[in-house]
Amino acid sequence: MHDLDPSVESRLLRLETSRRRWRLMGAALACAALLSAARAQDTEVLEKLVVRELVVVDENGTARVRMGSEGDEERRDGSAGILIFDRAGTERGGMVTFDDGTAVLALDAPAGVGAPMRDRAAIVVGADGSSIIKLVDNRTAVPVRLVADPDGGGGIEFLDYDLENHKYTVLRRDATGTKETEHDLGQ
Repeated sequence: MHDLDPSVESRLLRLETSRRRWRLMGAALACAALLSAARAQDTEVLEKLVVRELVVVDENGTARVRMGSEGDEERRDGSAGILIFDRAGTERGGMVTFDDGTAVLALDAPAGVGAPMRDRAAIVVGADGSSIIKLVDNRTAVPVRLVADPDGGGGIEFLDYDLENHKYTVLRRDATGTKETEHDLGQ
């Protein structure tokens, strides 16, 4: 090793000490900045927030969740619920309660898949306490559903459609056996 000039050695020592101080000061400033940012992220907890509608948007301003009450052009009046939208802003499902006592949880197909009516799965609880889980195909037909009757009992139902004669047949299987009934589709 080379012997250093005492003045150079003294200058190196001061530089190293200064460098350590700057690093410590930088670390302290970084910590202070993080603490400040963390405090800025804290939000005040409100005891109550009253709004007619709440819309949650993504980073592009697209509505992704909407909570509100009353109907719109697609739903009957007297409803309140939460609707969920995909990144294109297309409704993909939600949960709605109606003033008549009915509650619905529904999931929709993506836009452009199958028939224009995009409902594909639903859980419905009626005002009488009955409940139905129904699956909907891309033609908007219900091929199968689970049913719980309001007075007890229930079963699985398979539906077959005769569109030419405006009828459908329900084959219901429950604990007592199998029953087939025919119904009118209407116009």
